Amino acid sequence: MRLLLLLAALLVGCGGKTTPDAASDELVFGLLPTESSTDAERRWAPLLERLSTVTGKTVKPLKVVDYAALVEALRFGKADLAYLGPKTYVLARERAGVQPLAQEIPMSGQSTYRGLIVTAASHAANDLEGLKGSTFAFVDPNSTSGYLVPLVHFVEELKTEPEEYFAEVRYAGSHQAVLLQVRLGHVDAGATNELDLARAIEGGDINADEIKTVWTSDPIPGSPIVARKDLPPELLAQVRNALVDYKDPEGLKRMQSKGFVEVTDANYEPVRRLQRLREARGK
Repeated sequence: MRLLLLLAALLVGCGGKTTPDAASDELVFGLLPTESSTDAERRWAPLLERLSTVTGKTVKPLKVVDYAALVEALRFGKADLAYLGPKTYVLARERAGVQPLAQEIPMSGQSTYRGLIVTAASHAANDLEGLKGSTFAFVDPNSTSGYLVPLVHFVEELKTEPEEYFAEVRYAGSHQAVLLQVRLGHVDAGATNELDLARAIEGGDINADEIKTVWTSDPIPGSPIVARKDLPPELLAQVRNALVDYKDPEGLKRMQSKGFVEVTDANYEPVRRLQRLREARGK
């Protein structure tokens, strides 16, 4: 039933779009709900305009309700391209056979980023030990830095489950929502990453001095842009080249990104390893 509702919502959001073929004059680009749809569209607008110019097709953003909905959009042809987190990519590769085109390069210039656990600057805790018994927010069960990476840390390193470690565990739905809940004191701490924290500060959602980091993960492979499995090879090449060659200063500033590099499925094997660890625990 939940899947049917998601698909119905996607059909409405895409105007009832059927699976496009090579002759279609439109491409649908799905965006993860890591922030409000208005903020996401503003950040991605210059790149989508560039893709429109290169491909000769109108490139439209797709709003989805959660990470799983974007995977289903790719699976059922309601999205042609998408920006995914590493864990969501692994799921989309398995379920929808998506093709990775390019990997985002963060402002650090590295091909990786790090997950964070944060709390309010005024909170007494300065490490995870100090948060024991408090309230905590993950992002979404399909988020890499907002769920999978910290979950594996709790299970493998601390030998405990988050539900046992914290008094309450909730899911906020987006990185932006986690950070706002922490800032407003609705939860004591939450999972996010250094990229979304920087974007929230840049967007004015929080001030840098309102949040402190109490845990930092090992490096995580950068987020990919992918295509659904049956797009024509020549179109895939156009999009891949446009991403790798994208150098627009204003567009990159909005995205808080250094650009993109080519990527292969093998880049995400470390994420699969973490996922296997999670699945081995039945979580």
